Amino acid sequence: MKDIPIHYKIRIKGELNRDWENIFPGFKVSTERDQENGIIGVLVGEIIDQPQLYGIFSKMRDMGCVILDVNQIESEKKDGRSSKNNE
Repeated sequence: MKDIPIHYKIRIKGELNRDWENIFPGFKVSTERDQENGIIGVLVGEIIDQPQLYGIFSKMRDMGCVILDVNQIESEKKDGRSSKNNE
């Protein structure tokens, strides 16, 4: 059985530059501001399975990142409509 990719949004403390897209291929990088945490780096992308997710967490831990939260998000279909990942 093939795993279905799930879109995730991972928020970490601190600003990220575009080099992070090379460190985590397939992820889009952006920055948000938050009153509680200040500058937040955001990575959004598809994760195929749990081992890939844990690999990303391990790499972030090794880089000294502080993970603020990890959330599944809705993906957009090619026609622009959103789709829940469990449908």
